[in-house]
Amino acid sequence: MRIVVTGGAGFIGSAVCRKLVGERGATVLNLDKLTATSSLASLEPISRSPRYSFRRADVCDRDRVAALLQAFAPDAIVHSAFERQWGVDATSSEATFETNVLGTWRMLDAARDYWSTLPLGRQEKFRFLSVSSVAGRDTLATASRSGADDLVTAWHKSYGLPTVVSKAVDTFGPYQFTGHPVAAAVIAAIDGDDAPHASGEPRDWLYLEDHVSALLAMLAKGTPGATYSIAGRGRVSTAGISARARTLVARHGGKPNLVSASLASACIAAQQAGEAAPLVADTEATITARLSHDTGWRAEVGAEQALSETVRWYLANEAWWRPLRAAEWATDDFGLLRIA
Repeated sequence: MRIVVTGGAGFIGSAVCRKLVGERGATVLNLDKLTATSSLASLEPISRSPRYSFRRADVCDRDRVAALLQAFAPDAIVHSAFERQWGVDATSSEATFETNVLGTWRMLDAARDYWSTLPLGRQEKFRFLSVSSVAGRDTLATASRSGADDLVTAWHKSYGLPTVVSKAVDTFGPYQFTGHPVAAAVIAAIDGDDAPHASGEPRDWLYLEDHVSALLAMLAKGTPGATYSIAGRGRVSTAGISARARTLVARHGGKPNLVSASLASACIAAQQAGEAAPLVADTEATITARLSHDTGWRAEVGAEQALSETVRWYLANEAWWRPLRAAEWATDDFGLLRIA
């Protein structure tokens, strides 16, 4: 199977590329313009595979994208090129709107033209999968992504393009950039610092491996025009994650660090709220009902195991995240070292 992945140097996109090439035997073309949350180092495990190739390209450049689609002749497109913000000032409003809305529109336009040239059998099997989030519309990033989701569905209804929209809860795992709350909590645990995002409010989380397996299930069995929601198997506060991460760092061979007074207070609050350990989310079956019905998918990794695996990865891969962390501290720009 031949698949184009947009935003394939980002957190989710790179995981899709690694899974497709490394485990599923697919041939992948990664299109990424290399923004502040892109890292080609995340593709190192598959970079030498003859079934993987990379082209630096902006999804807003319709002509270049159209030419690459015609040359590569994919069986599917996984569109994960979105600006994701952890704060309202994370990226400029213009860049966010252009990538999330205009970029999606132009990708859909190019994909429709390419799809229309395929033989009927390949048209029926083709999928345009858009990777999105269940987050609300309270920031430009989330609002524009919701608008992009509507565009994807509209292209199916208006033109028959076999699209699928995936809307997932917040995802964490290996290769995540250091500004994300879970990555920040794990790194703080390793370095003995306060976690900057610690909160006692419980949230739903999804492990990266489960997220990717859900996306591939949608590619294989998803219903054209469908929108699927993905939830994980755990609900926990960031304060609970911070506290647990410190225990796991010590368990997996990191240095045992003292807990600061501010973090200790947050952890006590989390424990009093019943969040000392990850909890199985009661809403998981409801959120993922359509996805499970259509594809048979379900989350396999519980929150405790997911956090443990994430801590192991960050302990073993400081060479990946330390330079990004240093660049963030120096310039507030993760992307300075993205090609290194």
